[in-house]
Order: sequence, then C-alpha cells, then structure tokens
Amino acid sequence: MKRKISDTQKQFLEKELKYLYDQEAINDVIELDEYYVTEKRNHFSIMATSLSVGAVLVGIGFLTFIASNWSAMSSLTKYLIILFGVIGFYVSGWKLENAFPKTSRSLYYLGVFLYGAGIILIGHTFHLGGQTYQALLAWAIGILPLAYYLRDKAILAFVIVLLFINSMQVYMSGSVPIVVLIAIPLIYIIIHYTMNKSNNLFILNTLLLVQILHTQLWNIGSSTLTVVVIMFLLGLSLFLRPINGYKSITELSGLLIHGAYGIALTIPEIWEYAFSTGVSSIVAIIFAICYGVFIFWLINSRYVVAIIILCGIIFRFYVDISYDFLPKSLFFIIGGVLLILFGFWFEKNRKGEVILHEVKKK
Repeated sequence: MKRKISDTQKQFLEKELKYLYDQEAINDVIELDEYYVTEKRNHFSIMATSLSVGAVLVGIGFLTFIASNWSAMSSLTKYLIILFGVIGFYVSGWKLENAFPKTSRSLYYLGVFLYGAGIILIGHTFHLGGQTYQALLAWAIGILPLAYYLRDKAILAFVIVLLFINSMQVYMSGSVPIVVLIAIPLIYIIIHYTMNKSNNLFILNTLLLVQILHTQLWNIGSSTLTVVVIMFLLGLSLFLRPINGYKSITELSGLLIHGAYGIALTIPEIWEYAFSTGVSSIVAIIFAICYGVFIFWLINSRYVVAIIILCGIIFRFYVDISYDFLPKSLFFIIGGVLLILFGFWFEKNRKGEVILHEVKKK
C-alpha cells in the first residue's frame, strides 16, 4: 500500500535523495512513485475556508432554530432532531468523500459541531446533570474515532483542546476520569500511525499530559514548590533524554516545559514553601542566575527557542522591579518596546539558523 504524501513532501524527498546520490552516499536514486502517492494540499484554499465557515454558520443557524423552539418540542422530538441531524451530516459527508472531498469534510465538521451541541442540549432536557466538563469529555471521546477515520488533524486538535478543558475539573474533583487516561496514549498512537508524527499535535497532547500530571500532583497534597520542581525536572529530562524517533519534538516539548516552570522558580514566593521570606529571595536569585547561564548555553548551542525563555526571565524581573515604581503608561510603553526587541532578536537568530542550515546542506 502506497503512503500518501503532499507535493511539498515529495519535492523535499526528491531533493534530499539527489543530494545523497551526488555525495555517493547511495548508489541509485529511489523511484518515489513506487512507494508514495501524492495528494495535493493547499495551505490556504478559499473554497475550503468558505465551506468550513459555511458549515459553522449552518450549524449555528440550525441550533438557533432548535433553541428558539426548544420549549415547544417534546423531549423525544428534541432527541430525534439531534440524532438524525448528526447521522445525516455524517452519512452525507461519507457519500461525498470521493466526488467532493472538501464539501465532504465541511459536512463532517458540521456533524461534529451538532454532536457536541446536542450532548449539551439533551443533557439539560433529560436532566442528566448538565455538567459542562462531562459534556465536553463525551464530545471529545465521541469524535475521536472520526478524527482517526478521516486522519484529520483539525478534529484531533479539537479533541485535545476539549480534553484539556475537561482536565480543569481535576482541580475540583481531585481525580482524572479513566477515559482521559486511556485517551492520551491513544492520541499519541493516532499521531504516530495516521498523522505522520505531527509535531504540533504531539506538543499539544504533551501539554495535555503535563496539565494532568500537574493537577494530580496538586491534588495529592503536594506543595506548590514540589509541583513546580517535579515538572521542571520532567521538562529537563525530556530535553536531555529525548524519545527515539521524536528527538526534535521531545527536545522542543521539554524546552517549553522546563522553561515555563523554570521561570516560575525565579519567583521568591514559590520558594517560601521551603525557606523563610528573606532566604527564599536569595534562593530565587541564585536559581535565576544559574538557570540564565544554562539558557545562554542553549542559545549558544543554536537552540533558538531558548531565546523565548530568556526573554521571559528578563520580562518577569522587569515587571517585578518596575511595576510599583514607574508610571503605568511608561511601564506599558517600555514593556511593549522590550517585547518588540525580543521579537526582533528571535527573528534575527531564527534567520541566522536557517542560513546556517542551508550552508551546511551545501
């Protein structure tokens, strides 16, 4: 079975294979058409955009009509409208998959939209508790098989976002639903086998996992300092010991995680859980200096994203020192200028990294 790739991916493979052949690293250039089939993808399509927006508008109009007549309908009528509406959109999308793929996808999106809204409306109608978090969980689990079937990154990303919002209830309930614990590794499997190891989805699902771990540590009675230190060390271990086959993306995930919690550890109040007020300030400053040196080393090692962490540390201290002393207008003006300069620095270094990469390739 031939693997589907985009035209851009095929061009990249052809270019790299030619480079390897010119370097005499391989004896012959592989004929890609024997193993891959291209599917054209437009990064921006007016047709696809209009169909997707149209699907959302139709969904809103459909739900508005139902909501305006909700009290006049029987419970059975409400249930049947939602049920057959979802089935109708899904079946229509399935029938049009080959002939009109973009229209088919918009119908699937419409079905997803109606399915979620239906869960909430039916929950209120039949007095099933009406808890928003449970409704979002049911919505996410219900459309997960569709994301797998369609190999649709947008739907899978939406599933992760719904699970992320649902995980917020852990702060109140103190427990994670078993279905969420099953869904997280399942999403990783889907990303691996059907989404061509999508970097964006991998990071999004990793952030969901971090959120679950953070809230669980919080709910078992761990102090804020303990939670932050554990999550910081987790991010550091992901960065230093990346997963085989996912080296770059686990390095980036680890960098983002230890960066966020590392910045938190520069705040003296975090350390007050273990030290007195005066000592905690000294410990926070010592950590900030050591961590800042480490970040400078990362930047020097061409980890350009580390610039964001360094900027975050600088901006945190700027806010801490300047907010109570500067006039508010001047505080925001200087802060805005700093952010612009940070952005310019990041862009400049990013371009330098791209140029260096191209030079190495040549």
